[in-house]
Amino acid sequence: MQVTGETTNTMLSALENTLIFGGVGGQFNPIQDIGSQIIIFKSGDVLDSIQIGAALYGGSGGLETARAQLPSNGRIDLRRLQSGYKDGVPVISYFEALINNVLVESGVLRLDNPHYTTFDAAHLSVYLSGINDGDYINNLQFTLVA
Repeated sequence: MQVTGETTNTMLSALENTLIFGGVGGQFNPIQDIGSQIIIFKSGDVLDSIQIGAALYGGSGGLETARAQLPSNGRIDLRRLQSGYKDGVPVISYFEALINNVLVESGVLRLDNPHYTTFDAAHLSVYLSGINDGDYINNLQFTLVA
């Protein structure tokens, strides 16, 4: 795992078996029992929303960029996350993972901008356990697979 870029206003925390990545804004929503549901990602230049089943997190903007059916255990193989800024607020700007053998990418990856923080997870197996959202996806919380 590797983190590159600016870390100001970006939270990367590994507390016991939890990984939290992104900004500190928005409202926290715990995520539970999401196995076998459809997950839909919408983005423009940042991650606008994530819909899991009927539950929508984030705002109403963006276009659908990816969808996958979560496996029954809800496991995600995380590859890369990036946080950036939208309207001066730190948000998730890029998400990449393998979900049930489907490569999911959403947002815009900016490797040439030092004001963005990139987390290369190198196939880290996780469960999505929380989302901070407002008009966009502010941060994502994962539980590490033992």
